[in-house]
Amino acid sequence: MTLKQTAEKVWEPRFVAEIVAGRDPRVPPDVPKSVVGVTVADFLDVYYGSYVEAEGLRDPVTIKGRLKAVKAVLGDLSVTALEKPVEILRFKAMYR
Repeated sequence: MTLKQTAEKVWEPRFVAEIVAGRDPRVPPDVPKSVVGVTVADFLDVYYGSYVEAEGLRDPVTIKGRLKAVKAVLGDLSVTALEKPVEILRFKAMYR
């Protein structure tokens, strides 16, 4: 595949999609900032309100109970700690 073919197949559709969406393709997209100082408990509270309640999921009581169990074990940790397999394995070991 030549450079021109790559541009036609990969970059041109992205460029057109940006224009159709009303954005300027020359401006880089907003990159989400790193989450600093947010605990797992805070994140799960926001998740419950923004997703479980907002979407009207079928059994919010069960979901809330499961989230409560996760918060009891991992709630004080920073959200970034969940990227480390040690914390996840510790959590799984407690519930086996």
